[in-house]
Amino acid sequence: MKVTNNDMPEDLLGKYLTGEATPHERFRAEKWINTNDANRQHYAQFKRIRAAHQLRDTNHIAHNEEAWQRLQNLINKNHGAHIDKPVYKFKARWIQLLVSVALIGLMGYIIRTRLYSNQMVTIASGPDVITETLPDGTIVILNANSKLTFPARFTSNKRTVTLTGEACFKIIPYENTPLGINTKGTIITATGATVNVKANNGKTEITLNNGQVKVSAHGREILLNHGERLISDERHTGLIKTPNNANTPAWWLGTY
Repeated sequence: MKVTNNDMPEDLLGKYLTGEATPHERFRAEKWINTNDANRQHYAQFKRIRAAHQLRDTNHIAHNEEAWQRLQNLINKNHGAHIDKPVYKFKARWIQLLVSVALIGLMGYIIRTRLYSNQMVTIASGPDVITETLPDGTIVILNANSKLTFPARFTSNKRTVTLTGEACFKIIPYENTPLGINTKGTIITATGATVNVKANNGKTEITLNNGQVKVSAHGREILLNHGERLISDERHTGLIKTPNNANTPAWWLGTY
């Protein structure tokens, strides 16, 4: 079987492109596509090749049909005769069948997209630090004893996750839609940033490594810039914003 970068089977990409992939296969394909620019470029090229093959086949049949019709008109004019064209009729029926299958696949994809758009995925780190890539390509380093819940696929106008515990988010821009990180009583949103969020015992601590995030809590909104730290406590209405003078946590670096 021919494979793509990072051993992604092309038949799986083909199923994803035609809407025939299962929710698990679709999640796997989207995760692979959004892993890096090389994979996204490969998938774009794969779609162009598939589209070019379909267009070539359609144009070929149309050209043969036109040429046959000109020949048939000439024969009718000179001899009043008629010659059947079973080969091209067969090909035309085959193309019609392929188009019908493609339309059925597209309808199935639309139905499955609507059915599974609200399907949620939950990962829990247990005693270990784990790394997860979200459907939009955002990388999450989840600290031990933490839990993250997110949709199996993001829509074009919304991407939201829910965190319990601690995680570092390397947020990538995605269709001009900010990523929303929900903790109990606090929402952190960013279009592109690296931010550490620790949510335990009713308190959320946000440390910004780069970029800019907006923190919403207690009916207030505060912008957090590079090198700043903010604490939101659900027991109090105040938001405490301070410079970040702490060293990078050892768990985040993967060293202990």
